[in-house]
Amino acid sequence: MLTPDAFIAKWRRSGLKERSAAQEHFIDLCRLLGEPTPAEADPTGEWYCFERGARKDVSFALIRRFRESVAIGLAMLGFPRRR
Repeated sequence: MLTPDAFIAKWRRSGLKERSAAQEHFIDLCRLLGEPTPAEADPTGEWYCFERGARKDVSFALIRRFRESVAIGLAMLGFPRRR
């Protein structure tokens, strides 16, 4: 598990572009929140992986749940919640 202080320190120092850092940043968020990474949760990459094509029929409930998880993680780090 990654601590909030370690997460902030790491990403404050980072000079990577968004696309270059996206996957590692997401994995660090998983570690911070105590959630499995995509490879840990889905070793075959059938339903949870990076760079898999998105379907247009993806549930809005799933997207809303993901956004809420990210918002909770950011709130844990002291960032204000937006509505």
